[in-house]
Amino acid sequence: MLMRKVLIFALLGLAAPAARAAVDADLSRPDATAPTPVHVGLYLVNLHDVIGAEQAFLADVMVKAEWRDPRLTGKGSEVRSLPLDEIWNPRLQLANQRAVTAALPRRVEVDPTGRVTYRQLFSGRFTAPMSFTDFPRDRHRLSIRLVTLGYSPAEVALLYEGKEPQSGRAAELSITDWDAGPVRVARADFLPGPGERPLAGVALSWEVRRHLSYLAMQVILPLVLIVLMGWTALWPAPFSGISATICGFSGSPTSTITTPRSHDTYA
Repeated sequence: MLMRKVLIFALLGLAAPAARAAVDADLSRPDATAPTPVHVGLYLVNLHDVIGAEQAFLADVMVKAEWRDPRLTGKGSEVRSLPLDEIWNPRLQLANQRAVTAALPRRVEVDPTGRVTYRQLFSGRFTAPMSFTDFPRDRHRLSIRLVTLGYSPAEVALLYEGKEPQSGRAAELSITDWDAGPVRVARADFLPGPGERPLAGVALSWEVRRHLSYLAMQVILPLVLIVLMGWTALWPAPFSGISATICGFSGSPTSTITTPRSHDTYA
């Protein structure tokens, strides 16, 4: 019995490195000899606010990524849903996010041909450099930068152009004090720091222009009214000087006429 247990533990010890190697192989890139093509799309769902004091903006963006993994082919005839962390993935991250939450589960769809589709909706605060030298006619270029965590352009090729457009923006946005222009997608590799290798990335960008009529009605006009209301406390009451003069002139003749009558009565 003791020898049987020892034999079982010995077999498990020998099988552990092989199992670990198998797991590592499954999480490696599908083809290590060439860059792995990953088709990505970024869609601006909504733009809520532009916060100039914090050099940030609030937005919702949908990220979609597709790639092929031959190791997942032939496993069933229907589309399967798998956890993202159980298969190889490009480890997509938003480089300029400050406080962002993911609304969808971290799962992928895999069809029988090995095509993997990942979708995620990110909502929150993103950073953007802004200059207000032209205030109130200032314009700013906002962007959302999607990068691969740990993969250089030589390892993962992010493709954002195709027959069907994968990127864009919603026709109606919630923001009211800024006008948002059309979006464009371009390659934007990310450099983590000095001496570091760049990470593969793309950026969805668009221009915003301050809405002058909204600024005048919601900010400037109320401030003017508040200042005028404060000044009215220092102004004299209308017609107060004229009333006092009239009362003075109306009282003098009365006293002149009344005084002699009083004197005559006592006489």
